[in-house]
Amino acid sequence: MGIADIGGSMVIHMFGAFFGLTVSAFTSVSKCKGHKRAESNYISDLTSLLGSVFLWMYWPSFNGALQYENSEAMNRAFTNTILSLSGSVFAAFTCSIMFRSGEFKINVIDIQNASLAGGVAMGTCADMHILPIYAILIGIFAGCVSTLGFSRFMFIIENKLQLHDSCGVLNLHGIPGLLGAIWGCIAAGTSQNQNDSIAQLQMVYIKAGESDWNQQKQGHIQVIYLFITLSIAIGSGIIAGIFLKLFGNIPTKFYEDGEMFHMPHIIYEDMEKLPTCNCK
Repeated sequence: MGIADIGGSMVIHMFGAFFGLTVSAFTSVSKCKGHKRAESNYISDLTSLLGSVFLWMYWPSFNGALQYENSEAMNRAFTNTILSLSGSVFAAFTCSIMFRSGEFKINVIDIQNASLAGGVAMGTCADMHILPIYAILIGIFAGCVSTLGFSRFMFIIENKLQLHDSCGVLNLHGIPGLLGAIWGCIAAGTSQNQNDSIAQLQMVYIKAGESDWNQQKQGHIQVIYLFITLSIAIGSGIIAGIFLKLFGNIPTKFYEDGEMFHMPHIIYEDMEKLPTCNCK
């Protein structure tokens, strides 16, 4: 179809999130809601921040990896992604204080996830011609929405809709991916590329060499593919969910590593309850 989605906001993040959530709608059971082992603790939260740091550092490379090496489009992808990630970090820290009721403190879960939302949202338009301020604003908006999702929407999804989302995929990948796809449609349809040659345009828009191609047509292609991706994700999720419901072996024990692995005898399940040494 000739879509532009260099970082996969549509085909990776949005598709995967909505497919998984649709399957979860068929397989979620009430026993997994509020399960103690589904909760993180101080140690796991602290160590997982290391993973967020590595993801933050390498996300620009992910968004620009498929572009031509050392091309202007690749440099745009790197720059726009860094700016967007910076905006989402600012939003994650600010909104975590604002949206978490009462405490006015930073919640590490928000920082782990929402600080990366800018990279997800920049996936589609990373290599397009957009102003730096737009890249920053995209990251800020994505970070705000992601933080709001982790602080407020998760409760609604789990308790009102009875939909289990163990890792908050909707808040980090689903909604930011959808927003990125929408911004990609707008950027593709309105970008000003008069100074670019056909070869430069084809690095971003594969159909730019066709005689009837223009920016408005590219925007229409992006919109059509957005709906196609959502339809396939939800449709295939329904098929997979029905199949699992009818023929699958949905587990009755949750968050039990012993179901798949040999586990040694553990006295202290909660690492925070380990005895400490009072050496003087």
